[in-house]
Amino acid sequence: MTTTPNTPQELLSLNTNPEPELTDLELVQGLMETVGYEDTLKVVCWLTTNLLDFHNTRVDQLEGEPSQRRWVQDQTKLWTVLQLLKGVE
Repeated sequence: MTTTPNTPQELLSLNTNPEPELTDLELVQGLMETVGYEDTLKVVCWLTTNLLDFHNTRVDQLEGEPSQRRWVQDQTKLWTVLQLLKGVE
């Protein structure tokens, strides 16, 4: 997160030693630290749903291939996790 200088000395320090740019992941992590429990749960459920959708698509693409079983196992675990998360209050 960007620091706002409060004094001329802090401004000078930021100009001579700028803060490193945040990666997208670091930015999202920082924002997630500021939201509450319910919003975090919504994001985790959304991410898990996206992973499950990806696995559903991948399992269909691997029809008959040996690796399909591993993808189905992960798909089942993700479905279970999502159901558990939906029950969290």
